[in-house]
Amino acid sequence: MNPPILIQTQIQADALFAQLYQEPSIGVDTEANSIHAYREKVCLIQVSTAQADYILDPLGNLDLTGFGDILENPQIEKIFHAAEYDLIGLYRDFGWCAYNIFDTMLAVRALGWEQTGLANALQTLFGISISKKYQRADWGKRPLSPEMLDYARMDSHYLHPLRENLYAQLTALGRWQEAKEEFERLAQACSKHTFTPFDPDGFWVIQGVRRLPGANLSVMQSLWLTREDRARVADVPAFKILRDEDLLAVARIMPTSADDLTRLCHFSNGQISQHGEWLLDTVEQAAHHTPPKEPGASGPTEAVRSRYELLRQWRKERALQRGIASDMILPREALWELANVNPLFVADLEKIHNLGAWRRQQYGQELVDLLLSQQPNPLPAKE
Repeated sequence: MNPPILIQTQIQADALFAQLYQEPSIGVDTEANSIHAYREKVCLIQVSTAQADYILDPLGNLDLTGFGDILENPQIEKIFHAAEYDLIGLYRDFGWCAYNIFDTMLAVRALGWEQTGLANALQTLFGISISKKYQRADWGKRPLSPEMLDYARMDSHYLHPLRENLYAQLTALGRWQEAKEEFERLAQACSKHTFTPFDPDGFWVIQGVRRLPGANLSVMQSLWLTREDRARVADVPAFKILRDEDLLAVARIMPTSADDLTRLCHFSNGQISQHGEWLLDTVEQAAHHTPPKEPGASGPTEAVRSRYELLRQWRKERALQRGIASDMILPREALWELANVNPLFVADLEKIHNLGAWRRQQYGQELVDLLLSQQPNPLPAKE
C-alpha cells in the first residue's frame, strides 16, 4: 500500500480537484478536534479514489473551493461511513453540501447489522483490521506525524470495495431503494442543519437542576456561564473545565471553603487547586442574585403526543418484523411530522418532508389507516 499523498500546495490541490472531477466516485472522511477545542472545526479531509489516497489540510493556506464543487456535483458519488458528522462539519465550516452520497454505515443498518462501525464492517467482510490508536488525537495540532496521516487515510481507503460489497447485498435483498432514499434524506437534512451558539439557559436540561431551590438555581446559572467563559478563554470544550455533574454538586451544596469542596462535593486536590477559587467566588456572589425563571414549556399537544406514541409503537413492531433498527423504518422526524400533520389520505403524505417516495409507497396506506383509527369519526377512503 502506497503512503497517502499530502496536498501541500495550491498547484497540487488544483490538479487533484481536476482529477477528482473526472472520477465516478470518491471515498471521503474528515477529522475534527471536537474534544480538544472550544469550537470544533474540520482539521483534515481524507479523499480516496480506487488508485490512491489523498489528504487535504483545511488548516493550511489552501483554497479548497474546488473540493466543495466536487461534493456538490451530483454526477460524482461520495462514499462516507457515518456521513452525518462529516457532512455537518463540512457545511458548518465551509458551507458545502454533498449530493449523491453512499453511506456505508446506513447501508449496514439497512441490512440489519447490529454492529455498524467501520472497523467491524471491514473485519466482517474482508478480514481487515484497522487501528484506533489515534481516534482521540488532537487533529488541530501541526505538524501531523506520518503515522497519524497513515491512520487518517485508512478511514477512506477501503470505502470503494466496501461500497460495492454492500450495494450487492442491498440489491440482492431488495433494499437498495430504501437505503438510497435514506442517503438522500441525510444529505438534505445536513444542508438544513442550524448551528446554535452557546445556550445560556442550557443548564435547565441537566437532570436534577429543576429541583434546586431559588438561591441554588442562581448559583447553578452563574457556574454554567462562568465555566463557558473559562472554556472560551482556554480554547477547550466546557466539559474539560468541569463536568455538568460537578457544577450541579457545587450548586446543591453551595460550599464556602476548599474543605467543603473536598468533603461535600468530592473534588480532588487537583480540581480544587485549579478551580477552587473561581468556584467559591461564584457561589458567594451568585447566592444573592435573583433566581432565573424556567423557560416556558412549549411542547406538543396531548393529541399530537398520542399520535406520536401510536406511530412509534407501529414502527417498533415493523422493525422487529423486518429485523432492522426502528429508525430505518421511519426516522424520528417523520414520526413527529406525521403526528402533527395527521394526514387523512395517502396523497397527504407528500406533505411529510422526511417521508420519501419509497416509504410512502411501502408504508403509506398503513400509516393513514393507523391514524384514521384514532379519528373520532373515521373518514371514508378517498376514491
